[in-house]
Amino acid sequence: MAGYAAPRPVPAALAEIRRRRAESAVRAAASEQVGTTLLEWALAGAVPRALELMDQEVEERAGERYDRWDGRQGYRNGAAPGYVVVGGRKVALRRPRLVDAAGRDLPLQTYAELQDPQALNQTALRKVIAGVAQRRVDADLEADQPLPEGQHAYGASKSSVSRRWIAATEATLAAQGERRLDDRRYLAILIDGKGFGEHLLLAAVGIDERGHKHVLGVWEGDSENGEVCQAALEDLARRGLDVRRGVLVVLDGGKGLAAAVRALWGDVAVVARCRIHKQRNILRHLPKAEQRRVRRVLQQAWHEPDAEVANGDLQALIAELEEAYPAAAASLREGLAETLTCQRLGLPPELIRALGTTNLIESAFSSTEAVCHRVCRWRNGAQARRWATMALLRAEQGFQPVASPEAMTTLAQAIAADLQRRAGPLAAD
Repeated sequence: MAGYAAPRPVPAALAEIRRRRAESAVRAAASEQVGTTLLEWALAGAVPRALELMDQEVEERAGERYDRWDGRQGYRNGAAPGYVVVGGRKVALRRPRLVDAAGRDLPLQTYAELQDPQALNQTALRKVIAGVAQRRVDADLEADQPLPEGQHAYGASKSSVSRRWIAATEATLAAQGERRLDDRRYLAILIDGKGFGEHLLLAAVGIDERGHKHVLGVWEGDSENGEVCQAALEDLARRGLDVRRGVLVVLDGGKGLAAAVRALWGDVAVVARCRIHKQRNILRHLPKAEQRRVRRVLQQAWHEPDAEVANGDLQALIAELEEAYPAAAASLREGLAETLTCQRLGLPPELIRALGTTNLIESAFSSTEAVCHRVCRWRNGAQARRWATMALLRAEQGFQPVASPEAMTTLAQAIAADLQRRAGPLAAD
């Protein structure tokens, strides 16, 4: 036939790839089918097993049916409506009743255990943290864990999930508020704030000697509010935070926070100013035509390993801005030395990148967007704090070390040397 071309043979390598892909697809489908079957078996057997356990307890306490046993602790009295928790939902059933001689209900321990409210709270918590809207949790559970025909589940309505979410987050917040901080040394602490609607929160992340990050706390308030900042630092001390050997503190530039650090940790705190916040403050005083050039000069200076050279470059920029843009010059001058703290300490580049800004904590806060964007209105600061804490703790599970242990040893030595330098000759004696 005119225009017909015989199909070209498939190369052996390509044929092998296609064969392996087909085999993988078959295995994946089989695995999914097996997993679904196992889940169906588990759900189908949950209620019968629950009834079996309750019947065993009734028999242990009341004896066998129609048996006249002098040691009985109660009497059988038919069945009553009830439920057990299966897969984060309440599944209705008819529970056996046990009563005393006066006909009063005697509680069954197995029934109470099978109604564990914490399982309901944790399911609501897990689903909402995963991004499921509270009004969709019921449907999501039904899709994930369909019950056998004839069984009825309830207790996952929007209002129920909301109540359980609040209970679970309050419990987690309380546990976080009592988390001990004396089990490791923190070489660096980053403190920054974030707004949730009209509410402001202050958060702290600590970096230990291995370079691992830990959420230290979340408080309601602003880094400009001295009382809030002092209360936050006092809370860290109450939970065992020990900074007596020195600590690098990276701040967002809030005046209240800086004052609190100086007041409580002044002798042992090596303060660094977040360069990102400083850059934003400088650029907002400049017209757009100047912002790109000034940003480039700032970045070059902050990436210069020699602190003296970097300081000279920034002083030259201040002199250049002084006449035309005095507000920008004043912003750069304020706290300039603290933006060069990491270079002055002689830290390796990986630590300068990690600790020159509060980006670590801002990145952790960015994870709140995926969780908190469903909130249409922040009713109060307590609500914002619950959501922020849960999101940060979720982010903490995926935290990676900021630097190698060797680099963190360098930081510890640099902090000790800086404290020694500031102490002067008296410390040497």
